[in-house]
Amino acid sequence: MQERTTKQTPTMQKKILETALLAGQIMCESNAESYRVEDTMNRILTYSKASYAVAVSFSTSIYAILDDPNYASGGFAGIKRITSRSNNLNKISKVNTVSRALLGGKISMDEAYQELTIIRQASNQYSTWVSSLGIIGLALSFSILFEGGLVEFIASGINGLILSLMTILTDKYYINHALSNVIQSLVVTLAAYLMLFYLFPEMNVATVIVATLMPMVPGTAITNSLRDIFREDYIAGSARAMEAFFEALMIAIGSVVGLAILGGYHMSNYLIQLIAAYFVGISCSISVEEPRKMILKTSIIDTAGWALYLLCLDFFNVGTVLATYIAGLLIAGMSHWFARLFHEPVTVFFIPGFFTLVPGGGMYRTAFFLFQGDMSRGLSELSTTLFIALAIALAVFTTDTLVSIIFNQHLPKFIRRNRRMKFK
Repeated sequence: MQERTTKQTPTMQKKILETALLAGQIMCESNAESYRVEDTMNRILTYSKASYAVAVSFSTSIYAILDDPNYASGGFAGIKRITSRSNNLNKISKVNTVSRALLGGKISMDEAYQELTIIRQASNQYSTWVSSLGIIGLALSFSILFEGGLVEFIASGINGLILSLMTILTDKYYINHALSNVIQSLVVTLAAYLMLFYLFPEMNVATVIVATLMPMVPGTAITNSLRDIFREDYIAGSARAMEAFFEALMIAIGSVVGLAILGGYHMSNYLIQLIAAYFVGISCSISVEEPRKMILKTSIIDTAGWALYLLCLDFFNVGTVLATYIAGLLIAGMSHWFARLFHEPVTVFFIPGFFTLVPGGGMYRTAFFLFQGDMSRGLSELSTTLFIALAIALAVFTTDTLVSIIFNQHLPKFIRRNRRMKFK
């Protein structure tokens, strides 16, 4: 072991690390399970025969370290940020083939790195139109599995075609994945009801909508999160589970908005409230001396939180406290995201963002009823106000904890352990 290590130059050692990181990056971007990514990277790192070689994978980043006492220039460490992901089993298979060929002695490290570069830069195996046929086929097939008849079969095919066209458009204009889910589910829901009104009055619209939405359901993320959790990789598994939940939430929001548009469910009042919430964010930002360049951005967080709050109340029929907690999670999550995106303290987004949810009216009503001598209503308002405040605090605590865990756990375990020992 030591003999082979001494023969390797620092350039070769660095190449081994870069090859492992590139393989892991391709697999993460192709939605491979975290344990599979780590296994592939570790196998490539063992090519060095170093005494310490370890790889760690998360849904948004990968890390690799290569070290040995015989390394005259010291060890090597590398990090890759994962900024985009899509399902691509073909690339996962090709990376696996390259790693096996490398360890089997069939190709050199330079050849492996070159092949991995080609794999990453290669376009998808199937063309856009073939992928569109796959989406249409899924919609048709699920309409049968959900016991739909001939009418539902035809309508699902039409809706699948619409969904495939929307997918092409959102990809062409680089629309955010979450927003594209909302747009696609919204259009699919509207199209299904329009077919019900004008083409197929006897159609089971629920079967058509669900069958068409099945290609969008984050089944891969859910499955991989559970597989990672069962292998005791709780951080990566939890991150993937959160991602799956968020995607499903965006799909649901799009469908609900589509139903609201068709049913006229207080839609005008709903839009007026969203506009008012945006101006509340602007006004609050001015009152607390928000940096000018952040005022419009902060108001987006405020409006998004209020929109989700109204959706929870009006469409999902949940209570005020739970709606506040769910909306608070969105506000806190967006605040952390914006803080890192625009390099500002998270407090800059927290305070104006939560302004619409703060139970100021509840506190006023509590004092009013108590001074009027209506103890029962006063205590009822007081308890509701306290629970709403607790829901906001709990949403902030939950988000802060998750963000802290995710960003702290990005470091390998031995680094975190050494860092803790250093300050004892």
